[in-house]
Amino acid sequence: MLADIFIIEVDADRRFPLRLCGARINALWLAEQKGRQFLNWWGAQHRLDIAEAVGRVVDQETPLLAHAAGAGAGEPVEFELLILPLRHFGARRSRILGSFAPVRAPVWLGLCPVEQLDLVAWRTPSSQSRRLRDAERLKLMMLRG
Repeated sequence: MLADIFIIEVDADRRFPLRLCGARINALWLAEQKGRQFLNWWGAQHRLDIAEAVGRVVDQETPLLAHAAGAGAGEPVEFELLILPLRHFGARRSRILGSFAPVRAPVWLGLCPVEQLDLVAWRTPSSQSRRLRDAERLKLMMLRG
């Protein structure tokens, strides 16, 4: 499981730089993700949504479970994302612990980079499941056949 784990720093600008990334996460982009911004994993149209969702984890100190979609080598791939608030040396709202893993490991993992991700749905224990951009979700479903 460590290969699918990451830690995000909660910075003042809320760009969420990655402090640590597991090997399978790095393999998805064929590059070390440490030091990069978590929001850059996501397509431009989803960055505000993921920033809002991660902001809830930080502000409400609540877990987040999300479903994401992407593609690599021309093949669609689905991901599960879990984000948890983490205290760092007793400081609240300073770090986030996450898990990011494909629902089924793609055959191209480590050979081709994943394209930017789409945030399909997310929820926290205190919220209803939130579906994003139904037209985009329908488009993704049609692409999968």
